[in-house]
Amino acid sequence: MNNGTVIKAQFPSTVYEAEKTRLYDLLRSVEPQQTVTYEQMTSVCGQDVRGKYRGILYAVLKRLEHEQASSFEVVRGVGYVCLTNDGIVGSSTSKVYRLRRAGRRIKKQLAVAEYTKLSSLSQIAYSVNMAIAHVVSEGTKAKTRKALEAASAKTIGPVLPLTDTLALLASKS
Repeated sequence: MNNGTVIKAQFPSTVYEAEKTRLYDLLRSVEPQQTVTYEQMTSVCGQDVRGKYRGILYAVLKRLEHEQASSFEVVRGVGYVCLTNDGIVGSSTSKVYRLRRAGRRIKKQLAVAEYTKLSSLSQIAYSVNMAIAHVVSEGTKAKTRKALEAASAKTIGPVLPLTDTLALLASKS
């Protein structure tokens, strides 16, 4: 029972608790734009965080994101870099572009299926999946992105309201 005190998220008790704690302390001390190499993490942690023990690293990164508001990104073949606020936005932008490609791939894959030969449940799943893939691929086009940027510039607050976003998407299709 919680008596009003703040309960911090803790790692589940495992045999790797000490490794997680050491890695957490290392990554918590990293400044934005500073890179931590895999070798540094492995030497502090005592386990190779690139292979079998990568779950230790993922758990620590998740904990840092929740408790310390720190975000890291992979530097391929090197390690992880601590992102600045602008770096976080840039990273999310590249992930949005990947969403567009994923949406287009899903639509192409579904187009191969013969809708009339599907069971009624599969037809519903087909329609739902195609609708979601369509929204993702169309909603991430450069033209739509520019319209969303213009609408966001007029919005008070950090997020464009969902109703405005959906109305804008409907007008672009």
